[in-house]
Amino acid sequence: METGENNTALIKTSNFNIDLSEQYHLSIEIDLYTFTFCVLDIKTLTYVYLEKKIYNKNQKKYSHFLTSVINNNEILNSKFSSISISFSGFPNSLIPKSLYDKKYVKKVLNLHTNSSDNIFTNDLYLHEAKIIYAIPEEITTTINTFFPTAYYNCSENILISQYTKLKKAGKTNYIDVKKDSVNITILDGERLLLNNTYKFLTKEDFLYYILYSFEQLNLITEKDPVVLSGDISEKDENYKIIYQYIKNIDFINRPKQITFPNEFKSIKEHQYFGLFGQVLCE
Repeated sequence: METGENNTALIKTSNFNIDLSEQYHLSIEIDLYTFTFCVLDIKTLTYVYLEKKIYNKNQKKYSHFLTSVINNNEILNSKFSSISISFSGFPNSLIPKSLYDKKYVKKVLNLHTNSSDNIFTNDLYLHEAKIIYAIPEEITTTINTFFPTAYYNCSENILISQYTKLKKAGKTNYIDVKKDSVNITILDGERLLLNNTYKFLTKEDFLYYILYSFEQLNLITEKDPVVLSGDISEKDENYKIIYQYIKNIDFINRPKQITFPNEFKSIKEHQYFGLFGQVLCE
């Protein structure tokens, strides 16, 4: 059992059987702090396994961490029906389809990336836009070695898609929290108004970015809703400080299309929202 997304996690249901891996889908989420994966039984649309490993920056290069985690995990070396991988917290940008030109993608991300980074593009689900993102070459080389047939996506794309499918009326501020970053997405119904990711060090930084997003789009802190996901809880200092200013706060629920057995009650409903929604965005 764990208390937050920044801790290691291991959930294995009674129905999990790695010998049935060919009827399973493997979802992996990679950021610069963690390697998290879950296993979905595609016949029953039921999650049967979740595990997370944490990268210690005192260790060797991140690519060495990835290699060690994968090599030493029997499950990750099994043969799956399908595999998807999302990248969270890496430089990305949204471009309207009407303005997209493959020739200029590198220039768009040039301020945020190194020349050795590999650039990927996905359609933004349910919106007339594309999302471009850059992943360090050492990471993509390692991942391609172990999962050459995996489908790549950007976590922000998955979040925006899942938020849009909720079809909430009016303006809603969706906030997904990681260890030291916050992704803020604002929708007006199904229309995307804003999507940005910010690094933060203190709870005051965290509050600033959220209030700034309210100010940008003339949202009302006493009325317009905030929906939280990720590494945050009501006992968290980040939650307590925003609640001083914003009263209409709720936590997001897991996708209703998928079954979560009782073993998943050891984690909060709003945790791993992007990872669990990954399979719904292929």
